[in-house]
Amino acid sequence: IEADRPQLADADNSALHINAIRRTGRLTISSVPNYDAIFEKLPTNAQLNAQQDQLIRSAFAKNPGQIEAARKLKAMPAGRFAITYSDDFVTTSIPHAEDVREVADMLKHDAVLLAQDGDCDGAVESCQAIINAGRAVKDDPFLITCLIRIALQNISLNTLERVLAQGE
Repeated sequence: IEADRPQLADADNSALHINAIRRTGRLTISSVPNYDAIFEKLPTNAQLNAQQDQLIRSAFAKNPGQIEAARKLKAMPAGRFAITYSDDFVTTSIPHAEDVREVADMLKHDAVLLAQDGDCDGAVESCQAIINAGRAVKDDPFLITCLIRIALQNISLNTLERVLAQGE
């Protein structure tokens, strides 16, 4: 299985970039207490309220530079994580799947905040970075990584809808 997966130069490998981002610390905005209640029923054309805006900005302030590094994924459409297979394949550990989801969550909130601030071009680029984060698991031979990739495409599309609704 591993021999059939494409090889990538380290400089072009978005998976290595995601690993580097994750080494700088965890940043999962969607897992804060009461997140669903705070962002409940937020129409795409409505601006963030003060609580929503502050939640995202304070989360980004905890780890400066991390979001800027994540934005670079917009120019990295290919990736490949190293996988060490278990003897039975079924129990193979794929911790990178959660890393991809967390980086995409960060980029989603970045796009929302950039649209809030009127930088729709930057917000669209963060949506592209979400797509590319999903592409980092494109060749993984696991159902869960396929589902994560599909979910990230959906998140990117929904976030892009919000960006377009906030723009002109």
